[in-house]
Amino acid sequence: ASAAMRRLLLCAALAAATQTERVLVRFDDYASSEKHRATVSRKLGPEGRHWASADRRRRHPTDFLALHLTRGARRALRTFRVDLDRSTLKPLWRNLTQAQARYKVIVAPGKEASETWHHGERGQNSTIAIFDTGLRSNHPHFPKQPDERINWTSERTLADTFGHGTFIASVVAGISEECPGFAPSSSLRIHKVFTNQQVSYTSWFLDAFNYLLYKGDVDVINLSVGGPDFADRPFGDKVKEIVASGITLVSAMGNDGPAWGTLNAPGDAVEVIGVGASEADSGRVAAISSRGFPLGDRIPRMKPDYVAPGMGVLGAIPGGASCSPNHGTSVASPSVAGVAALVVSAARRAGTSIKNPAMVRQCLNEASTSTSESMWAQGFGRINSLKAVQCAETYTPRVTLVPPSFHLEKDCPYLSPLCDQPLIRGGLPISFNVTVLNGLGVLGRVTDLQWASDSSLVVEAQYPVTLWPFAGAFAVRIRASPDASIGVHTGKLWVRVDSNEKTCSDASSDGRWVAWEISVEIAAKPDKRKRLLWDASHSLTYPPSFSPRDNLNQNADLLDWNGDLPYTNFRGLFRRLRSRGYHIDVWYEDLSCINLDEYGALLLVDAEDIYSQDEIQAVHAGGTSLFIVADWADAALREQARFFDDNTQVAWEPAVGGANVVELNKVLKPFDVALGGGAWEGALPQAFGAGSRFESGSVIARAPVGSYVVKTRLEKRVSLKRGGTVKVEAPQAVLAAVSSDKGRAVVFGDTGCLDDWKRTGRACWELLEASVAFAVSGVRSPAIFPDGARLQEPLVIGEVPLDTPPSPLLKKYSRHYDASPPYVADPPPKPQVCGARDMRAVETRDEGWSPV
Repeated sequence: ASAAMRRLLLCAALAAATQTERVLVRFDDYASSEKHRATVSRKLGPEGRHWASADRRRRHPTDFLALHLTRGARRALRTFRVDLDRSTLKPLWRNLTQAQARYKVIVAPGKEASETWHHGERGQNSTIAIFDTGLRSNHPHFPKQPDERINWTSERTLADTFGHGTFIASVVAGISEECPGFAPSSSLRIHKVFTNQQVSYTSWFLDAFNYLLYKGDVDVINLSVGGPDFADRPFGDKVKEIVASGITLVSAMGNDGPAWGTLNAPGDAVEVIGVGASEADSGRVAAISSRGFPLGDRIPRMKPDYVAPGMGVLGAIPGGASCSPNHGTSVASPSVAGVAALVVSAARRAGTSIKNPAMVRQCLNEASTSTSESMWAQGFGRINSLKAVQCAETYTPRVTLVPPSFHLEKDCPYLSPLCDQPLIRGGLPISFNVTVLNGLGVLGRVTDLQWASDSSLVVEAQYPVTLWPFAGAFAVRIRASPDASIGVHTGKLWVRVDSNEKTCSDASSDGRWVAWEISVEIAAKPDKRKRLLWDASHSLTYPPSFSPRDNLNQNADLLDWNGDLPYTNFRGLFRRLRSRGYHIDVWYEDLSCINLDEYGALLLVDAEDIYSQDEIQAVHAGGTSLFIVADWADAALREQARFFDDNTQVAWEPAVGGANVVELNKVLKPFDVALGGGAWEGALPQAFGAGSRFESGSVIARAPVGSYVVKTRLEKRVSLKRGGTVKVEAPQAVLAAVSSDKGRAVVFGDTGCLDDWKRTGRACWELLEASVAFAVSGVRSPAIFPDGARLQEPLVIGEVPLDTPPSPLLKKYSRHYDASPPYVADPPPKPQVCGARDMRAVETRDEGWSPV
């Protein structure tokens, strides 16, 4: 039997070794594909057994190969930079054939540039590349054929039957009188990187990018595409290289609004111009436009950069000379790309700048007008193309900061949600990423910071920081000292940027100082019962982990990628608690690194990561009250959520379910409360919030005598397929509240009615308010926790998930384990270090001090 088992294990190992993955192998130099394949052959042997080329034959030099590799071959190439050849990017619009009656207003945004055309600028000195679904030859909107049309996909046609690429090209450079483009005299290059079925690979984009680098004659690229994968390293690295070459890259921000935490890559990158959609008539941000912080930063940074008309926009269709309306950030992005082309053309005509993406952005910033909405929805707002062109005609190289100032006490709601509550004397800081646009050159460096203010505000920052390409960002923390005076405090953060000829700049300089004005309100420390701490350190989202969606009824989106923060998809929750007078701090580090005694309650919402023993001890050492909101946890459904990605030829396996119920039960153990897991759904009691639903949550399986347990009838999900639920007659426990000598804890089994992302029912704000009030002060709402819900005997229903060690896959994504590449099967624990190691104190000068 043992010999048979060994044979089975050997066969399984061989099968795993021969499975292939589609990968990108990147090299340090540009050379022919043949030379790079020869390098791989020397390492793996001849093509055919362990590897096969997925490359198209190309004539221009390249720095990568697309290959099909066996697992064993990939391990043999561990000294190379090997990444999955994936692409989660999609064209960002809804439907080409929307009826005109759908839109309140129909616009041709290119007509906004008529004053600019009368000024003499039509983009005649600029070249724009469109990366999209192609464009047919002899299209009536382009009587002057595009200078170049190249197909980088596996399709055999450059024709655009989907319609996306045709529409986008017309908004940039079409010549139709009905729907003209912004830069109708610009040179147009068409690069097909999507099939008409909207399929793409990262390698197709990289081929097109490399070709542009080889040719060196494109000024602006429009990418009306987006996706949640901000961690696609080959794509992100190539984008930086493209911008470093002097090309301005413009991208759509996504159509996942009005929820926050929905910004798409690559528009969320520092070096890329990200564009949201606005209403055509009012200029206000369109409901569909994605918004919120770039999730890869964790610390807020301003995005999008601008908005442009994205509702009822007229553009060309593939098969005729007429124009048709459409919507989405896809149709907003080419408006900004067209204005960028006008700016480049004007600067070249006036001789003020050559291929300087920072100059383009600085002129667009100066020519924009914002509304009162948050800058994380609109950026600088709508652009006036004539003002942008006039800026380019007189441009002198400079350094600017984004946003230009940080007046939290008066620029609200523009700086919401950071301005929604004051700084607390002696409390946690406000953190922010400041973007630096370096018009002095492609490479610069923030070398010094000085803070000019009184002693009430203390500033820390992340510096020195390299600015490449043409831009960068550094983190700033602003906190109120323990003895700060109450009221509004102002100051200037002076930033020194060095950039000279030795660092490839367009203008020589020994350095520039630029000021960032800050004003902040400082308030006294609130009563402990009004202070809440949000644990943001235990959320695992995509990327890098495959964390499946929390609402299993939402089949269109497999991934949990919205950040799970009070500033993103739980912004509604944050605003509701603020309206009730609570002060909410967000904590991104180990829970053992903060004094929990300062807070009335700790909020653990949708936690997926591991809780260390030190953290659990810290939570219970001072009797910290808890409000825990869980989510579904079912091993069988997690297995069903596993899917095979056609692009990468790899099976994606979830590291955890909607929430990590095993870890939450460890935190709850002193209260004798335990979640039972499962994926349950159904209507919640009316008292929780009219029309609210339990969308895919865990039920409560254990609770002690004297606790309050609320039950309701639910269906249990047994399959991810439509209709995959079964009725269960017995009511299920969805909410529990416990008060004991260990403290207080409130547990609710589902985030669905509190999460802004694709909520199917109404919000359960009444449940939220009553749960937090019970946790911080023990005050019981009879409507939410009625007398009849008090347990006379312990609750024991069903099974509790076994306390098993975390899986190697979970360890790979957990912050408690060292899973940095190259990955090992079982990564070792990583010691937790309190405090940000890359932040340093900024020297405080007297108020009014200036270095210039």
